Amino acid sequence: MNQCPTRNIISTPHYSKSCSILDTNSLGFIQEWATTVLREQVPRNKLCYRSPNNKFEIWVAGIPNISANKGKSGGFRLVYFYVFHEDHEDLYLDFIEHRNKIGFKQERPKEKEKFEKHIRKLKNELLESLETTY
Repeated sequence: MNQCPTRNIISTPHYSKSCSILDTNSLGFIQEWATTVLREQVPRNKLCYRSPNNKFEIWVAGIPNISANKGKSGGFRLVYFYVFHEDHEDLYLDFIEHRNKIGFKQERPKEKEKFEKHIRKLKNELLESLETTY
């Protein structure tokens, strides 16, 4: 089964800092979304990395901007990750950015590289802390 019976939702300091771009409606929507998202790859949720010992996974999701009445393609990109424990999983909300600031395909290569660099850095930090601890 893809979803553990118990899930904790945790905001990282990086997410809290990046939330300045969101209004109250969008923040509430994302919190509600986090309670229902499954660990299944669908067109707007992409698995970016699964750790070798299956201790964590990093995902990127397309989230609609409900306040601006824009769909997922005009909304946000959310980086989140799961940390797995024997009896539960923790879902960490890590970073959010407007999709148009990241660019699409060949648009905004510098901003896209910053976004991808964040994911690589997160992966390395999680590998170092989680793959060696338990």
